[in-house]
Amino acid sequence: QNGVADPNNAGAGSYAYMQLMELVSLGWMWLKMAGIAHKLLAEGGEDTAFLEAKLTTARFFAARELVTASALRRKVEAVRVIEREENRDVNEGMAIITLNKDQEALAWKIKKRDGEYGSIIFEVRGSKIEKFSRRTDFESHEGLNRLRDIMKRMGITHALHRAGADGASIIRIALNDFPLVEQAE
Repeated sequence: QNGVADPNNAGAGSYAYMQLMELVSLGWMWLKMAGIAHKLLAEGGEDTAFLEAKLTTARFFAARELVTASALRRKVEAVRVIEREENRDVNEGMAIITLNKDQEALAWKIKKRDGEYGSIIFEVRGSKIEKFSRRTDFESHEGLNRLRDIMKRMGITHALHRAGADGASIIRIALNDFPLVEQAE
């Protein structure tokens, strides 16, 4: 999260983390190789010099290289602590935007839905606009135009145009379908 704001922060702990993963991966591979070499030696394997060299190299890796893993782990953890502190400082001054109950009632969303014969229906959802829709007489031009005016004042009409609706687009609010703009008969 902090790395998005500042790319240098994203890389701050990544190199140590990459080195740690390298050591863990190589240590795991050496452990597997040493286990197989030990088993083959116990069974009287043919190339004992090769198998002994594998065990010696695995011991060297564990004694000389793998010991740095704990230091790298501490470095990765320290970078995480620093990043958490920086994020807390950044987020402390930010105002958290929330909607009160009145604002939630005014909120609405638009979803495009597939209609019949390849048409698109723009479904508008929101408690206040759905309440207006339920109270609208869709058989009356005046009632429907009143709903369109309310949609315009709430910013819904503008958002519908931005979503790709045109005058003939079908709008659905609370299961009521109607064209965005009054159509000439």
